Amino acid sequence: MICLTFDTDHMSEPRLRTWLETCRFPGRGTFFCTGPFHFLDEAGHEVGPHPLLTDHSNWQNELENWRATFPQATCWRAHSLVFSQFVGVQLSRLDYKIVSTADAFARPDHTPTLSPWGVWQMPIFYMDNADFNRPDFGTLGEYNVFDHRLIELAIASDNICVFDFHPVHYLMNTPNYAWYQKNFAAFQAGVAAEELRFEGYGTASFFDDLVAAMRARKQVSLSLPEALEAWRARNGHTLFPLIL
Repeated sequence: MICLTFDTDHMSEPRLRTWLETCRFPGRGTFFCTGPFHFLDEAGHEVGPHPLLTDHSNWQNELENWRATFPQATCWRAHSLVFSQFVGVQLSRLDYKIVSTADAFARPDHTPTLSPWGVWQMPIFYMDNADFNRPDFGTLGEYNVFDHRLIELAIASDNICVFDFHPVHYLMNTPNYAWYQKNFAAFQAGVAAEELRFEGYGTASFFDDLVAAMRARKQVSLSLPEALEAWRARNGHTLFPLIL
């Protein structure tokens, strides 16, 4: 199963609306939003908050304020995948059901896990900026950015493969972090994305190839709650299977 998720960092409502009208994909997405974009609900997508939790934040107040902004949300993801046991406990108390903050890059064997406080963690199989930033850290030896084997792994997997894309990187077709840093100020200043868009193979190219492969295999994106429900039904999941 494939879940297409999106983080709306640096996107205005007009830019995000235009992007959604032009960037077609099969099924439903889950959008983690930096503010309320009501047209996403109207389009039938799952919507949740995307807060910025820093060491200067009052985290509990932040979580409560975001819950007030998204009173119906069941899913949650912070900037930079910030998460902790404290956050998980607070999210459970605020009646969230799903977090997607664990980095399981290129690991189709990872499955959802239920925390003791009742929130499901749905790991991220692919994140666009984790991909094009990866060569800077040299953690995988020889590494090809936007490797199509990642698409094939996800298409073939029996588990849930959560993809995370940023519409800003799609609009700019970001190929690497250095290029993004060089051009981001112009994007923020309102320069049309078409004028800044990278002409070679980048994030948008990879996303479009993923969608083409999904269509060819007649696969659709499921929202995170839909995928979790299907996975649990298929696996006859027991919440705490260990005998202690």
